[in-house]
Amino acid sequence: MKHILAYILLSLLALHTKAQQAEADSTKPALPTDVYAYYIVVTPGNTFTTMLGHAAIRMQCPSAGLDFCFTVKSPEIGNEFTAMTLRTLRAGLVPEKTQQFRHDYESEGRGLTQYKLNLTLDETRHLWQILDTRVAQGLYRNLDYIHNGCAQEMASEIMAAVQERSINFDAIADELLPYENRRQILARYRNTRTWKGFLGHSLYGGSPDETVKGTDKLIMPLDVASALQKAGLADEPELLSEPTLTDDKPFFNPFVCAVLFLLLSLIPVSTPFTHYILWTLHFLTGLLLAWLILVSKTPGTEWNWFIIPFCPLPFLLLRWTGRRTYRFYSFILLAFIAFMIIHLNKHFFIEQLFIVTSILIRTIYKSFNINPLKKHLKK
Repeated sequence: MKHILAYILLSLLALHTKAQQAEADSTKPALPTDVYAYYIVVTPGNTFTTMLGHAAIRMQCPSAGLDFCFTVKSPEIGNEFTAMTLRTLRAGLVPEKTQQFRHDYESEGRGLTQYKLNLTLDETRHLWQILDTRVAQGLYRNLDYIHNGCAQEMASEIMAAVQERSINFDAIADELLPYENRRQILARYRNTRTWKGFLGHSLYGGSPDETVKGTDKLIMPLDVASALQKAGLADEPELLSEPTLTDDKPFFNPFVCAVLFLLLSLIPVSTPFTHYILWTLHFLTGLLLAWLILVSKTPGTEWNWFIIPFCPLPFLLLRWTGRRTYRFYSFILLAFIAFMIIHLNKHFFIEQLFIVTSILIRTIYKSFNINPLKKHLKK
């Protein structure tokens, strides 16, 4: 009898607890349903670290007065390239009020375009939760514009939010970007006729020349937008602000200077000014490449093809050795130029080919003691 009474009392207690829980749930405010997500693309800037453009995710809830842009940032903002050259730089996801986010980039003359994401309410909430988790992690990754830039970061968060759809993003990326390596992808957006484009493609080696497949090709913000549209996850773009930043295309652009170097190399090596100026530039470039490869932790500088023609070591050998060393160096340069011609537009550009050819001409002149204008100079 006691057991029956105890059972009845426990049942009544459970029913009372359940009723209290139901009453509490009924008084709890419902989650907002006006939650929206946007993918934002920012046009390129005029520095090394902004030459690829920028990407962010905008999360908006009008009823709650929330409107934030989640963007990848580093404490060394504005000085990332110098900091990465000297040490490893950390970065993380930061929420900024959309108004402030737009003001910062518009003041730099950079345009903004947003793509509304076609996500379900649950997917939008999940995406916001993922972004909040990333923010809470702080500086959770190394700043890397080659392997894991802002575009790849935003793409991975969106993919995580829609993973239940089983969308084949790898197939979409391969179809959109039929290229073999990162350098070919990057070259479409920053022409080598601009100085920052030329220097960027010349200083960064190794990683950009690696073969990439699938979503690893989604390096550029615009490519991510195209992939999202092809997957049916993004609407047509909405222009938020026009870019006002002008590109750096001076008369003495990299192509003109490369042709000038080639012409100057035809001047006799006995001309002291031309000879020492060109070889000094050569030597300083070699030191910079050696620093980037051997010392710097800057992403994308694990290797660089141009350390072969610009290696500073031959200068020490060529200064105190005979012509045989010059001839051996000429043979290496000739083989490298042949390699460049085979891989032109894949790893190398015509401006780079002209500069290396000018080095070969000067080395041949020195190794065989050739002076085309010697007779005319004597007269």
